[in-house]
Amino acid sequence: MPHHDNDIPLSAFLTFRLNVLAQLANRAGAHWHEQRSGLSLAEWRIIATLGFFGPLSPSEIANRTLMDKAVISRVKSTLSRKRLIADRPDEQDSRKRRLSLSDGGQRVYDQTMPQAQSRQREMISQFSDSELEALDSAMSRLQAIFERVLGEGPDVSAVERPMTAGLAGADPARQRDPVPSGLAAPRSGAERD
Repeated sequence: MPHHDNDIPLSAFLTFRLNVLAQLANRAGAHWHEQRSGLSLAEWRIIATLGFFGPLSPSEIANRTLMDKAVISRVKSTLSRKRLIADRPDEQDSRKRRLSLSDGGQRVYDQTMPQAQSRQREMISQFSDSELEALDSAMSRLQAIFERVLGEGPDVSAVERPMTAGLAGADPARQRDPVPSGLAAPRSGAERD
């Protein structure tokens, strides 16, 4: 079917642009993490999630990150072989698994997270406070729209809105000046000006 003058070009579709942006962010993140920790982006996401929230089941990781459960299963095996995570039966239900960082995984998290936080701070420094507030608001609205569209689909209720939810649900003992995975971090006006 030919393109019509009154059609919205594919490159202007919001979902198309969001997907392109997500792919660019993933590629940049994968390159960055490979250079610093030797981990794939999926491996780092599991390490970071366990480092920030503490022990979780694979389903809880999927709910917090929206990573595919099959990807989590493969990455879990790789991280276990690398001895970066411990994979044990859940104490309440031995049919379920509980993942946590091993000593080696904790070292990777402790070494990499400050660098990742610095990277986040560098990214957000490119925006004014008002731009960050507008971006936060728009992203929260888009997330709410997509959650409504999914309705009873995948469990998205546990996914935090990083810029608005802040650090809710995280183990306070594990919070080492964390910067949420979104763009906005607690900052004072003096830091920007």
